[in-house]
Amino acid sequence: MAVGIAPVVEEWLYRGVVQQGLIAALGRGGGVLLTALLFGLGHWQPSVATGAALAALAANLPLGVALGVLRLATGSLLAPILLHALYNAAALAFLGLSDALPVPGLNAPGEHVPAPLWLPCAAIAGLALSSLWRRARAVELPGPPTEDDSA
Repeated sequence: MAVGIAPVVEEWLYRGVVQQGLIAALGRGGGVLLTALLFGLGHWQPSVATGAALAALAANLPLGVALGVLRLATGSLLAPILLHALYNAAALAFLGLSDALPVPGLNAPGEHVPAPLWLPCAAIAGLALSSLWRRARAVELPGPPTEDDSA
């Protein structure tokens, strides 16, 4: 469910429907950011402790931005669906490997993931997102329909 179905349904809804409308109304940056916020809030779990819920929101916001920029850069839902499925699969794998590969703050008790682990990951993700954003800005967005389009 988390790896196969949820990414397809969520990407169709958030990036295929919501983001397209918000980009038309707010532009690329505003549309992607607001969609990412809605994506993060859509994963809010009121049944968990507030700190854990805020941590999940903090993780889902950059994921939502990356998925939105990837949608813009490729013009397709396939790439965000695959990235979303990979993200969910990695999360499940880390949970399953908690005994063999404990990472404090991720899948084992601890306040936060150690900086030597997350800093290089954040740098690589930032570089990739920057490259994708440049490509997304170069993609021409469809304009509003004209009278010629209806004929």
